Parts: sequence; structure tokens; C-alpha cells
Amino acid sequence: GSFGVVYRGEAVDGGESVAVKVIDLEALGDEIDDIQGEINVLSNTLCTQLVSYRGSYVIDSQLWIAMEYLDGGSLGHVMEDTEQAFDENT
Repeated sequence: GSFGVVYRGEAVDGGESVAVKVIDLEALGDEIDDIQGEINVLSNTLCTQLVSYRGSYVIDSQLWIAMEYLDGGSLGHVMEDTEQAFDENT
């Protein structure tokens, strides 16, 4: 993820796999506005082309953002692995 480390987890309410982005809030500095923007977009968007948002949780000095889990890793990794780019219409 662009702000932290992403782990695969299991949802408590049904056992489905989720992606959990863990962000160290103490190390963020001025990037907190970017994180809030990311959460705002994820939580207010119902689009089949975006991962679905499951919730956010503050645990000690970490922010955990739970999202839909997709096999294959991040879009950036897929693009690197396939050596292909996507045009804006994709």
C-alpha cells in the first residue's frame, strides 16, 4: 500500500479474506490528510472497479483499514509483473 503495510486477514463476521492496511500514525506527519481522503473515497464509493471498504480501526498508534481482499496483489505489482500499463478508459 502507499501508506503502510498490507496484510491478509480474516473477517470476524464471516471468515472471508480481507486486506488490512496497517499505518503507523506516529510516522505519518502531514500525510494524515491523504489518509483521511483515501478512507473518504473508499467509504463513499460503490464501484465494482474499486476494492470495497470494510472499516477502519485505531489500535494503539496504528490505523487499520480493512478492505476487500483480491488475489494477485496490488495493481502496481500486476502492472510490473505483466510489464503493461492501463489507459485511462480501462
